[in-house]
Amino acid sequence: TGGLSLVGLVYDLEASTLTPEGEALVARKTVEMVPQQAAGIRVEAPAYLAVNTGEELAPVSIWVVDQTGRPVSYGLWELEVTVTGPAVLEGGGSEGKVTYAGSPDPAPAVVRLRSLKGRPGEIRVTVSLDDVEPATATIQGVVAQAASRVALAAEPNGARAAADYVDPEGRYAPEAIGLTVTTTDPTGVPVLGPAEATVEVIAPRPGALAELDIAYVDPLTGRPGEWIPLQSLGGRYTVSLTGGQARLLLRSRGYVGDLTLRARAPGLAEGSARVTFTPGPAYQIAFAEGTDLVYVPAGTETFRLQVQVQDFHGNPTPAGGLPITFTASHPEVKLNGKRRTATVTADAQGLATVEVSLPPGTGTYTITASADGLAGGLARASMTVEVRYAVPHTIQVQFLDAGGQRRTAVPAGEPVTVKAIVTDPHGARVSDLPASALRLAVTEGDLAHDKPEPTGFVAHGNGEYTAVIYPGRGPLTVEVAVPVAGGVRRGTGRLQVSAGPAARVQLVRSGDEGIAVDAYRPTGPFLLRVTDAYGNPAYAQADIIVTFSATGLSAGAYFDVRETPSSAPVTVTGGLTLRATKSIYILAGGDADGRFTLVVTPVTPGVEGDEVPVTIR
Repeated sequence: TGGLSLVGLVYDLEASTLTPEGEALVARKTVEMVPQQAAGIRVEAPAYLAVNTGEELAPVSIWVVDQTGRPVSYGLWELEVTVTGPAVLEGGGSEGKVTYAGSPDPAPAVVRLRSLKGRPGEIRVTVSLDDVEPATATIQGVVAQAASRVALAAEPNGARAAADYVDPEGRYAPEAIGLTVTTTDPTGVPVLGPAEATVEVIAPRPGALAELDIAYVDPLTGRPGEWIPLQSLGGRYTVSLTGGQARLLLRSRGYVGDLTLRARAPGLAEGSARVTFTPGPAYQIAFAEGTDLVYVPAGTETFRLQVQVQDFHGNPTPAGGLPITFTASHPEVKLNGKRRTATVTADAQGLATVEVSLPPGTGTYTITASADGLAGGLARASMTVEVRYAVPHTIQVQFLDAGGQRRTAVPAGEPVTVKAIVTDPHGARVSDLPASALRLAVTEGDLAHDKPEPTGFVAHGNGEYTAVIYPGRGPLTVEVAVPVAGGVRRGTGRLQVSAGPAARVQLVRSGDEGIAVDAYRPTGPFLLRVTDAYGNPAYAQADIIVTFSATGLSAGAYFDVRETPSSAPVTVTGGLTLRATKSIYILAGGDADGRFTLVVTPVTPGVEGDEVPVTIR
């Protein structure tokens, strides 16, 4: 697969294997390379077009496809477009022409239909090309109700691979998830609404936004504009709605996993979608220990090493059946009982395990793994094995302030020194490790997002190794690890983090899905909490005044916020005050969609608020 093929060549392919009984099984197939030809037309159009104002627009996407149904990858094709029913082409008239440009990265030719005011009925779009069967799409022109919500749809099916992005030879382009934002009436018909909508991407782990980009798709060309890193936008992208609709593309440069997306527009109920990025194609291999150095105690007879197949970004990817060859630098090293070399087949998870036997005594050896047939071609990974008498066994983690004093609690955002004391199985300090052998990770809490990244460790020659971090949200659990034969030696330390100045008021809830309230009766209590810039519970030196509003309430719906179930609404009393926490009750009803967004707005300067999705049950 892949690469260039010459038209007219015939390939005879054969696959063979042996059954457990030794019987040969063979499959054969002949593949002939034939020219790509324009064999058909594909037309995609929305199901409905509102005809309320005569200003509504419906985009129609057109592709020229080959014998297999795939878009052609070359040439310019002029197609004729004919419209019948209560709509015309955007520029006027019922007939026109559009040019489709073939490309290895195909984008559709796009025409837009404009509704005819007050004339519902069936709209037919017919696209024709010489010597090709015409294609037709049907749209229902309907009299719609007023816009009530903003819909967000992911296509296709919300899942795409996190494909290779920066390939040295430019052979791979990232795959992207298409997102369509549409303002609709209560029945789902696209209608004109607000001029803008905001799409928010909510990632389950810190740092994910740094691996995601978003782009606006030009409605006339069907091609994306500039790719913008989501982290630079704070995870929120505001887009102009043309004819009540906009299309975006979301791509990953390494992130793998689920994402929750929300779309909001003023005065409308919000929409949501869930998408998934999966690993890209098998591209490289790496030792599963996550390092290129492992320590082995002298006298160890055997130990195991594992190699993991990965995509371009280092994500583990399935690669069952891939042969991986291990080679040792020393002729006396045995791999799976064989001198110097062994071949292992990767399992369904893309893991290959080899058992290593070393000569007696101490020494340093190199184990190299190699695999061919990957998307990146021949891949190699090397592991240095150092056999020594003093091997890390216990790691003690301590925290020091700027004056060198040991601390168990520190202020958020202030520098802290992490000291790791490494000892061997006999309690003696291991003082001659390279500092690069130690790895630092935060397993609970977060580091300060607006401060420098952790420094590398520094070795002090006495079994002590230090690095500097900046705590953010606490409590903070820090892990220091050193790879050894058969696993990793770890030590952890826990650090309490005291809050900085009050910077935000949050409505506490679990997960990303917001809160739920009962219709027509006060529901609660819900907890408002003052936090610092990193999310630590804080105490304000002066009262913070908070007001509440809602977006996305449908016509006739209402809400209010109260301090107790029977107290007057805060919207009447002018807000509430708090310094640390306060409980509230929410009353809502009359909302046909059963969803809105509660906006928490502190009046106090310098304090941020919160936005919380609310479901009325």
